[in-house]
Amino acid sequence: MKAVSVRLITNDPPNVGAVPGARFAMDGPEQPRLLDLRGLRCPLPALKTKRALRFAGPSRRLLVLSDDPLALVDIPNAVREAGDAVLSAGREGDAATFLVMKRSP
Repeated sequence: MKAVSVRLITNDPPNVGAVPGARFAMDGPEQPRLLDLRGLRCPLPALKTKRALRFAGPSRRLLVLSDDPLALVDIPNAVREAGDAVLSAGREGDAATFLVMKRSP
């Protein structure tokens, strides 16, 4: 099993760190938060996306990156099962990209 380096970069409250194994970056309050899950394999990308959305504020957007081949199916399904929205999906290089949004409670 390959080791994955973890780095947390955020200005959010401490509970966001409850998503171990994910790398976050945030440019500003209006920017989507980057959730870099490259290097993780199924089912971790879908589970970490759901967990990040659970701790996100209403209408918070996440840009999720994953190089897991199953992420193209797993992440959209996990987001919809949680009642949240997939705004867009695509590919950037070797990674699948998803723009997802936490729906208001």
